[in-house]
Amino acid sequence: MLRMMNSQDRPSQRGPNSERSAALRSPPERGSVLFVALLLVLTLSVALVATVSTTVVEARSQRSETHSIEAEALADGAWELSVHALRRAIANGEPAPTHGSWEIAGHPTEWAATRTGAPLRTTAPDGVTTESLSMRVTSGASIARTHSSITRRVELATIPLFQFALFSEGDLTLISSSPTTIESRVHVNGDLFLGSDARLTLATDAVHCTGEVHRHRPTDGSVPLGTVEVRPSDSEEAISLPPEWSSLSEGWTQKSIADWGGVVRCGDHGVRGVLTLDRTAVEAGGSFDRRAGVRIVAGRAFNELGQPISLLPGTLTETSIFDEREGQTVSVTEIDLMLLTVSGAFPLNGLIYASRPDASSGTPN
Repeated sequence: MLRMMNSQDRPSQRGPNSERSAALRSPPERGSVLFVALLLVLTLSVALVATVSTTVVEARSQRSETHSIEAEALADGAWELSVHALRRAIANGEPAPTHGSWEIAGHPTEWAATRTGAPLRTTAPDGVTTESLSMRVTSGASIARTHSSITRRVELATIPLFQFALFSEGDLTLISSSPTTIESRVHVNGDLFLGSDARLTLATDAVHCTGEVHRHRPTDGSVPLGTVEVRPSDSEEAISLPPEWSSLSEGWTQKSIADWGGVVRCGDHGVRGVLTLDRTAVEAGGSFDRRAGVRIVAGRAFNELGQPISLLPGTLTETSIFDEREGQTVSVTEIDLMLLTVSGAFPLNGLIYASRPDASSGTPN
């Protein structure tokens, strides 16, 4: 009798190496997991390196940009300081420097200047003479390895003060208490308060201000009762200025020119401000002080070597006057030029410098 058997009924027979053989023949699941893990770690490492590299590059770029801004600011500051030094030297009658260095916020900077033309002397239609010098100024500064430089052209212009009898950087009170004659230009960068308790003669072609012309005192508004008159250089006749007439009066612009020959002008006539030399030139120790043939300090006279000068009695007199502008009595030194000449002390260069060490903002002597 035959018995039919299928594979399921066949007895299982395994040899000693059956387990290892089965394992070798199974799908590579464990190897695939390990490969994927290694690939993920590699990808993350590359991304991390790329991120770090990008961060380093961005940090370097930011530092470089910061250094560039700082260097440019230092160079700009050095340029401004250099131009100020040039203006000061020219105002003091000294040769313009050609190079130099500054230390700004602990950083060294350098600069150089060259002329771009010959000095010019021009006279404006209103008669004001200007001296100018054109220069090219270059400044530079470095932060770390970043360098910045600036080159600009500058026009250094000065207006000599000696072409004015009176010059004021601000409002001026011109009210005389005794007969007074002014024979040269008057310029005011501001308002002019004009009057006299006696007689004030403006024997000049130019009494100019950039603001208004007033005929009253600035302190209390009272009007001086004396006479103010103008006498142009081409006329022997003096023309009186009515005390009630000012630049605030109707028809002032036309009438001041028609009646007074255009001598008295203000901002309504287009008078512009005058830029003069650096104020250090007129301070003690400045250009005029150093070049003066005679220096008068605290009521005593000295020559250009600083040696005392013997003067005739009455040449220098200490007195006081009431200053309308300051509204108080101030001390003054009166100089008798005739006695100065008779004393043999009148300077050959015609320059006299006078100063008072007791003057201050609170005591404007």
